[in-house]
Amino acid sequence: MSINPGWILRFNREQSFTGPEYRSYALAIGQASMAWNYLHEELGVIFTMHVVNAGYDGSDIWYATNFDRPRRALLKAAIQSAQKATHNADIDTRRERYHDEIMWVLAEAERLEDLRNTIFHSPIRYFDEDDERFGLGPGMSADTSKGNPRAKRLLKGALGLSQIRWFRDSATILGRHTHSTYWSYSLIEQSLPSRPKLPNRGHKSGRPSRNRRSHAE
Repeated sequence: MSINPGWILRFNREQSFTGPEYRSYALAIGQASMAWNYLHEELGVIFTMHVVNAGYDGSDIWYATNFDRPRRALLKAAIQSAQKATHNADIDTRRERYHDEIMWVLAEAERLEDLRNTIFHSPIRYFDEDDERFGLGPGMSADTSKGNPRAKRLLKGALGLSQIRWFRDSATILGRHTHSTYWSYSLIEQSLPSRPKLPNRGHKSGRPSRNRRSHAE
């Protein structure tokens, strides 16, 4: 089987990932990564506050692992321990709600994590008209041609991009809510913020609310 050298050169050029056809995906994935990292930095602040109250530098413990899931497990355990310490004591409804909000954020982060892994571990590339004979393209899409199981779970074309943006917006909302909840709870006279609603799955809103605002799309 002979392969046209020109096709190989064109293929390699297209897979540089710097062409204009990659721009929207690169932007959305980059923003999704920053939103996820932002969320976990804010969760780290919550954890540090809990552990510092016990007389330790919580940041050393939080960053002792390089993975997000065990960090969330540490925070969950810290909150559960705090909840047990106040069991059967006079009910502090404000503290109780604070704990509930962080546990809600942790539960939502757990739900997001699988999509996060799918987005960040799926090969994505541009397919042109020549790829149509293999059932791929034309356009940007997750590359399922080599059997990558994650790529098979990422929707094709604009739908895949919509998934990435939904994840980005959801992680951003959770990060902002964590930040607002922490600082509102830390200020005695400040009421805790209302629990936000996550965007509809796969729906890209044109003008998100203050809680949902995302930058350039």
